[in-house]
Amino acid sequence: MTSAERDRRRIKIPVAIVSLAAWAFLLVRAGGSALSGSCCLPSSLQDGFTVSSWRMLLEKNPPTQMALGWAIMVVAMMAPLMCSCIQHIRETSLTRRRLRAIGLFLLGYFVIWMAAAFVLLPIALTIRLFAPTSFLPVFVGAVLALIWQMSPVKQKCLNRKHAHPSLAPFGLRADWEAIRFGLVHGWWCFSSCWALMLLAELFPSGHLIAMALFTLWLLAEELDRPSEPHWRIRGIQKAYRVSVAQIQQWLGTNSRSVLARF
Repeated sequence: MTSAERDRRRIKIPVAIVSLAAWAFLLVRAGGSALSGSCCLPSSLQDGFTVSSWRMLLEKNPPTQMALGWAIMVVAMMAPLMCSCIQHIRETSLTRRRLRAIGLFLLGYFVIWMAAAFVLLPIALTIRLFAPTSFLPVFVGAVLALIWQMSPVKQKCLNRKHAHPSLAPFGLRADWEAIRFGLVHGWWCFSSCWALMLLAELFPSGHLIAMALFTLWLLAEELDRPSEPHWRIRGIQKAYRVSVAQIQQWLGTNSRSVLARF
């Protein structure tokens, strides 16, 4: 194992542990959704327009509880996508400042995503208020999300998300540039992923399954290099080619090991 591979493992293993811990929390949490009180949604559209329904919904979905659920959801889904950024900070920062720079980057990153909660969660809560058990919003959201995922604007966001700026080595400038890196990267990450994150919250049931599938899709997108913006399905073909190459490499290595025994 080369030193570069060891460095990558030092990042990927802790990130994987944090992500798995977040998934475990969501697994034991009711439904795995930031909108935990979905079981207390009104049973009809008419009931959804009453003040008592709104009051009951907010009582069953306190803002602090929704914010916590959203934060854990972001950690579970987005932590694996930040490995390259953390690796970049680790490689470009002084040894004594690495943890501080990574912490400031994460602070900026999660500020963006927590601000996004104030936009996406009220939209999802309102839709689920007026269609508590229907999968029609899921269907409409899936169509819109698919259009967004294939759009040239989505590719522009991905291209900007792959940009890793140089960071100052020390001083207040280094701290600010680490925070700014987190803010900028978080913004382009949100701009890229907002449709899938909103869609995950529209499911009346099966949130964890939807989140897991969307996470795999986002991970597949990370394998794609920046490219010219145009209409296409992103990530899936690259993920398929990488998976096939890994399987072929594994089979080839093990085949040689088996043949070496004879």
